[in-house]
Amino acid sequence: MGPPSGGFEWRHVTTPTVQAAPNTGYVLDTVTRTTVTLPAAPAVGDVLRLTGAGAGGWELAQNAGQRVFAGYGRASWARRGPVMPWTGVASSADGMRLAASASGGIHLSTDRGATWSVSSAPATYYSQIVSSADGTHLMALQGQRIWLSPDAGTTWTENGTAGVRAFVAITISADGSRLAAAEYGAYVQTSDDFGATWTLRTSGGGHTWSGLASSADGLRLVGVDANGGGAVYASADGGVSWAPLPAPPRDWGGVAMSADGSQLVASVRNGGGGLYVSTDSGLTWQERTHVTGPWWSVSSSADGRTLAATIESFSSHFGPSEPGLVYLSTDAGATWIAQPTTGYWVGAAISADGMTLAAVSNDGFLAVPRAASTAGTSGAVAGGLYDALAIQYLGGGLFAFIEHEGSPTVR
Repeated sequence: MGPPSGGFEWRHVTTPTVQAAPNTGYVLDTVTRTTVTLPAAPAVGDVLRLTGAGAGGWELAQNAGQRVFAGYGRASWARRGPVMPWTGVASSADGMRLAASASGGIHLSTDRGATWSVSSAPATYYSQIVSSADGTHLMALQGQRIWLSPDAGTTWTENGTAGVRAFVAITISADGSRLAAAEYGAYVQTSDDFGATWTLRTSGGGHTWSGLASSADGLRLVGVDANGGGAVYASADGGVSWAPLPAPPRDWGGVAMSADGSQLVASVRNGGGGLYVSTDSGLTWQERTHVTGPWWSVSSSADGRTLAATIESFSSHFGPSEPGLVYLSTDAGATWIAQPTTGYWVGAAISADGMTLAAVSNDGFLAVPRAASTAGTSGAVAGGLYDALAIQYLGGGLFAFIEHEGSPTVR
């Protein structure tokens, strides 16, 4: 297509496959899909450009260990899975394994939400579900009972040692060994042996708990109080002792934290107020959005930079409540962006790297938008006629969108 301009060469492609070279552009002109394979050993800063000029479109194939970051602004919010009155969702660290609780059972996915199957858990109402980092250990809250699965949801057992109590919030460590459950108007119970035995923790007093969060090692716990002037409480020793944090008194709804416990996000359920963020383990707090809820759930990536928060509904002075929204932050809560979908959103979970989000609504919607392609050869980016894309290599196997036209999508 002529000599390179400014050190960047464009090539006209009429074949079904092509091996891409760094700092090169490709005009893909075929009646069937053209597969372009990413450079296997790019240098940081290398750029690749693609333009679809043929009816067949194109696909950008990845090598082992590679993935492409597109950002949530281009993510799909298409419905996934069955239509159920969902109540909560949990994710493994890599985002591959998902578990969703509903009024009617627990559903599982092993492929980032592409397909779903019903688990063997009793078909009844579950209000919350949490997962270990590898997705093997699951913990679900069913009425006043706790159910556990040690095998990624294949089998479930009611955990009788925790007792039958008015549990309202649960959390789990990354390896699944440390569990915590909060009883409304009472105390927190903890287990450090995968739920075999439980200890009632009374040192911090009883509270109207509404949310619990755990660090990756399970030693740092944070709980929020739903009382009208409720507080935020923290434990640094796995729940043995508790102390209030200097957060403002609010009707708190949910809480999440980074893997090391240094980054916290808490939501206000009722009585006005929005989302509060702490970047120093709860020593100071800042309100980061003045959108009033009721905020229902919050979730955090491992580093605390990517956060999600859900609003179930907005009150209306002229009739029934209006469907709520999902808000995302990619800068540790400094700014929040409403996502292009509405529903009665009650739960969200983010993968450890912040690249995959799962969200559920109690009016039957389950979505798994992704900010990046699946890592390795099973992931790809696809485009059609006139779709154009420029990506840059950032190192560590990661490429990122820098420009695009049309609607290229990641999978």
